[in-house]
Amino acid sequence: MLLPAAGTYGGRHRLRRFLEAVHYPTVTAFARDFGLDPSTVTLQISNLEKDFDGRLLIRGNTKHAMRLTTFGTRVVEAAQLYADQLGDLHGPRRKPKAIPR
Repeated sequence: MLLPAAGTYGGRHRLRRFLEAVHYPTVTAFARDFGLDPSTVTLQISNLEKDFDGRLLIRGNTKHAMRLTTFGTRVVEAAQLYADQLGDLHGPRRKPKAIPR
């Protein structure tokens, strides 16, 4: 199921970020916590949706949190099995900031 995205250049990295982002109410909140640019994360999720040819998220805003679509839920369930193989959130070229937990 993950091959359309994982087989593309940067696809594993985008899947990893997507897996982490779904735990936040908005993409902006996720990006802020990890020191990322929200527009970059939004673009990566849009690219994943193109790879899969399906909508993954219903975007959130100040009035409601983002939600997974039915297809997005299936992708998350499948990707969680391979999360340890998807790399880190920041990719190979950037040293990550200390992440508050």
